[in-house]
Amino acid sequence: MNAPVATLLLICFLAAPARCLGQESADSTDANLSREEWRQRINEARRRSDDFIANARGRKGDPFSESDRKKEAIERATRDPTLRQGDIVATDRGFEMFVGNSESRQPGDFVPVPSSK
Repeated sequence: MNAPVATLLLICFLAAPARCLGQESADSTDANLSREEWRQRINEARRRSDDFIANARGRKGDPFSESDRKKEAIERATRDPTLRQGDIVATDRGFEMFVGNSESRQPGDFVPVPSSK
């Protein structure tokens, strides 16, 4: 190994921090927790998790009816600014092709896609 490379490696080694940058410092608040404080944090986290799960289970099912979802699918397709003639969308009636124009859209601008079977 030549001298300039060895010197560069020595400088890099001496300039590197004593601890890994990925490690937390000893003055971190978590490092100073007592065993009881740590257990209290764990119990609080478990309680929040249990509350979240109980709240999620207590919620009713889907707030939208089947007819609402069907209407929304068509409305979303008619509002899509990227829709072009020939594009195919999934609706409550199955796959439909857009045959209207880009400027004004209406639900009648969609025709069923013929089955390929």
